[in-house]
Amino acid sequence: SVPQQCRCSFAFRTLVIFNPTEQFRTSVISVVIDSPDAAVVEAETGRAVDSQVSAVWVEPSRASTEAFQLDFVAELPPLSLVIYHVTEASVGSSFRAQYTFLHHSKTQAVQAQHFQVSHLDADAAPAHLSLSNKHLQTWSPPETGLLQKVRLQSGLVRQLQVQFLWYGTRASQEKSGAYLFLPSQEGAQVGPGPGPGPRRTPSSSCGDYLCVLQLYSSPEPPLVRVSRGPVFSDITTRFQHVTHRVRLYHLDGPAGRSLEISNLVDIRSEVNNELAMRLLTDVANGNRFYTDLNGFQMQQRRTLPKLPLQANVYPMTSAALLQDSASRLTLLSAQSQGVASLKPGELEVMLDRRLQQDDNRGLGQGVTDNKLTASLYRLLVEDRR
Repeated sequence: SVPQQCRCSFAFRTLVIFNPTEQFRTSVISVVIDSPDAAVVEAETGRAVDSQVSAVWVEPSRASTEAFQLDFVAELPPLSLVIYHVTEASVGSSFRAQYTFLHHSKTQAVQAQHFQVSHLDADAAPAHLSLSNKHLQTWSPPETGLLQKVRLQSGLVRQLQVQFLWYGTRASQEKSGAYLFLPSQEGAQVGPGPGPGPRRTPSSSCGDYLCVLQLYSSPEPPLVRVSRGPVFSDITTRFQHVTHRVRLYHLDGPAGRSLEISNLVDIRSEVNNELAMRLLTDVANGNRFYTDLNGFQMQQRRTLPKLPLQANVYPMTSAALLQDSASRLTLLSAQSQGVASLKPGELEVMLDRRLQQDDNRGLGQGVTDNKLTASLYRLLVEDRR
């Protein structure tokens, strides 16, 4: 389940940050505080550090009036302990994130009294939503807010799309369960459709696997929220079953050269469905991709069409990548999950599953104890030329 946040009540607080690695790190530290006005200084030098105050969203369009998120940039030498002081600042002196909401429904209202909020109707939205720092620029369509393409520091633009997919289970007697993954077809896309309820449309883009595309349509159009600040900017999309966020940090080093992707999944209302996230890229990797082997080394994997779909799903402990002679896409994961590359340029990650029946492997029950499930990734796109 999702960990609970503890709110710091303070006039003066001391934070001790530990860097256990042997490399210098520049990291963003997040704490939840009870005031929108706060400042952070390094204890040893008294130097003020870059920080930003963001809203804590208790609902998709309602911010808390009692809790606020403070993010600041910590510079940590190898194997070090660095002390920072968090203090109250004068009213209005701290930088607060600025929010833009894209409304695809006239009934949505935003409550965020401590923050600057602007609103865009669907008709007045720009052609693309964009995030940028000195290393990367991203583009997303305003209808969904999902990533579409990325421009690297070299100026090269790479196709990089995010989709969410449903996997069902077989209609035969033997079905998916706690130990078995027996899908009825390749993943069916989840996203805003043309009308209420699912629709079935044949698709010819599934390679050697049977595929029936089921475009999912939420009862309400997705809520898209754009946040901008000096430490990070992000785009958050709220669907019925998943809240998806892409964040770009305004930092140097690896943190500023990669995208942070997070998902909060809730499929407790589903029956015999499994949710996956798919990355579609222009990397010409053929049928080969790589996953880590218990976090120690990268292992080459091959997708074989002669095998059933489930035989081409491999464990990912902390990383998976696609590459060709010109580029490499690496997905770093904070949790262990299943991953597959069923077609060239595609990478699928299994997010959560809810299955009603036992699969006769000893558990004696299905998978129905689902909770809100969080997943966190870093996505790194590199030019190898």
